[in-house]
Amino acid sequence: RFRTFVELVELAELEQELEDGGPFTLFVPSDEAFEELPQSDIAALKRDKKRLQEILRFHIVPEEVAFSTVGSRRALETLAGRPLEVSLDKGILVQDARVNRPPLRARNGTIHPIDGVLVPPPLPAEGATGTAVEG
Repeated sequence: RFRTFVELVELAELEQELEDGGPFTLFVPSDEAFEELPQSDIAALKRDKKRLQEILRFHIVPEEVAFSTVGSRRALETLAGRPLEVSLDKGILVQDARVNRPPLRARNGTIHPIDGVLVPPPLPAEGATGTAVEG
């Protein structure tokens, strides 16, 4: 079910970080979720280890979040240093992906299967205030 995610974790050389650390909460896309992406996007990620690490770390929260409480929080800080938005809208949504199966216990955390690949939103430009100035 999660072969693509595991393959990408190995390619990004993150397996040791995940094995040695924790507890973690992982929001793991199914193989079907990766199949919905253009293959050119997957190939580009495989060539860009830094971007691949950023995207994978955006799926990982450096604390254990129980399934029963994951939706009670508005955002979860990820290993990518970026907040992951969580909402309750006909189930639990993480960004635009839905938690679609019961959680799986791992030795050092919890895995929540999701139906989409999470991509961190772009960082604001340095010095940007978030508002346009007209003049």
